[in-house]
Amino acid sequence: MAHISINQYLQLAQEAIDTKNGFGCRDLVSFRHPHVANPKLQLLSPEEKCQQVLEPPYDEMFAAHLRCTYAVSNHDFIEAYKYQTVVVQSFLKTFQAHKEENWALPVMYAITLDLRIFANSADQQLMKRGKGKLGDMLEKAAELLMNCFRICASDTRAAFEDSKKWGMLFLVNQLFKIYFKINKLHLCKPLIRAIDSSNFREEYTMAQRVTYKYYVGRKAMFDSDFKKAEEFLSFAFLKCHRLSQKNKRMILIYLLPVKMLLGHMPTIQLLKKYDLMQFAEVTKSVSEGNLLLLTETLAKQEAFFIRCGISLILEKLKIITYRNLFKKVATLKAIYHISTKSLWLANRTRSHLYQPFANHGISWMTSAVDLLTSHLIKIMDRLTNYCLDIMVNKVFFCNSVIGLSLPPPPPTPKFQTCIFVSFIICGINEEFKYFQCFPHFSHRNLLYSCKEVPFLLSTHGFFIPTIINKYCRNYTSVQSP
Repeated sequence: MAHISINQYLQLAQEAIDTKNGFGCRDLVSFRHPHVANPKLQLLSPEEKCQQVLEPPYDEMFAAHLRCTYAVSNHDFIEAYKYQTVVVQSFLKTFQAHKEENWALPVMYAITLDLRIFANSADQQLMKRGKGKLGDMLEKAAELLMNCFRICASDTRAAFEDSKKWGMLFLVNQLFKIYFKINKLHLCKPLIRAIDSSNFREEYTMAQRVTYKYYVGRKAMFDSDFKKAEEFLSFAFLKCHRLSQKNKRMILIYLLPVKMLLGHMPTIQLLKKYDLMQFAEVTKSVSEGNLLLLTETLAKQEAFFIRCGISLILEKLKIITYRNLFKKVATLKAIYHISTKSLWLANRTRSHLYQPFANHGISWMTSAVDLLTSHLIKIMDRLTNYCLDIMVNKVFFCNSVIGLSLPPPPPTPKFQTCIFVSFIICGINEEFKYFQCFPHFSHRNLLYSCKEVPFLLSTHGFFIPTIINKYCRNYTSVQSP
């Protein structure tokens, strides 16, 4: 192949088309085949010779491919992308005409993959020349890929083995790569629905399914659907080929933050194996409840996390860090109600919580405790085993946290009021969660009052206890002593 003439090349192409040899035809138009390095095939004007051997539209398709090899040899990826679009457009003419046969699917795989790669390279060249903006070529390539996808998805009459729908998932994965690159994730939704409703979804190759689950898992992570993200990314990691260490590492970059947000910390052995020690200090700080170390680590590894697109996701670990710190204090105290001052003293040495108030003429201790109270309220929608009584600045824990076998004491009116505040913050849908946690609480009339407070008391940046008390007195029938 590396030394054949143009006539021999075209004869091989005609033979592959006549025998409907999809894999043989694929090799002749793929840039992963050695023929692209043959100087005899790198022609600027091969149209005349192609017309002598091949029938339309194959003559146009192979002529554009040969001109594309010429452009690539000159490192002109803008021209290469231009000719590759002609290859795809010519192929679509004949591919759409194929009735009840899919032998050309390997050809489609090869030319659409090269189209995406050339579009990315063309974008980079245009940016270096100061022309256009990043993503223009990729968007145009996505339109061509969507044309291929529509042809595959509309093939409903062919038999199961001969259906063009076998090519849907490959095209969806290529489109995912483009949409993630140009940051247009909302365009993934119709593609996901199309695959989920297809009866081929469990029949595709494992490699394609792993790629699909990887991107759907990433999208679920950005949508804050962490349970779904964990399911898809775990599937991708477990089913990825064991020798594909690079791909496994890419999956773990997004799976690890999801696991940590759900409370599962990775081991040091796993991080060392896949060269992800950037997460080592993050894991340690979250487990220890050390917010100061977490903040310093996120700042130190900021470039890596931003490049991977997980910086904002890791910021959410701060609430988990607070939770672990407060749980440790509760375990050490081993009582049902703990002063928020105790939590603040534990937090003082492990965060910069009090520093923003030091130079603003505000009592920094009072303000820091108020801010700590706001963090406690934020945690309340994540856990069901404790509740904050802001009227006496205490946190009430149920026995599942601190490991005590005695039942919790009956709630006081103040405690009942703090339950009401929890309903305001977390929503009425949390009703049964709190009743199961605190079975003594039976003032269900408070639930109806919640409907009159549909907003969060967050306009002041953090929840000030006096403001919350005001709303409690206005809407609850339980009077504070």
